[in-house]
Amino acid sequence: IFQMRSLLVALLLLATFSLIATDSAAPDCVVECVWRGTAPFCSGECVEGEMKLKEASSAEEAEPYEETFGSACWAGKKCYCCNCRKNDTEIDDSHLNRVPISDLFA
Repeated sequence: IFQMRSLLVALLLLATFSLIATDSAAPDCVVECVWRGTAPFCSGECVEGEMKLKEASSAEEAEPYEETFGSACWAGKKCYCCNCRKNDTEIDDSHLNRVPISDLFA
């Protein structure tokens, strides 16, 4: 978990410095997170380019991201996966969760 958080910190710092260097109003990077795995038999895995922030089998275990967890797993666990995508494309991302950067280090 420490290595994943360190990598995420580095990624976020890079995005911050890129933003400062370009003096742009819009951030270069948008952190997006989503629960992977489908109840009741969850076998959540992050896809390439994502980092696993949390594993849980129920909303209680998913805190502080329980609001978007969905149904509990009878077997296995869901993974809360995050990535940082460039902010230069228009995509339908209404199913993704926006996470405040401060939540990633709680």
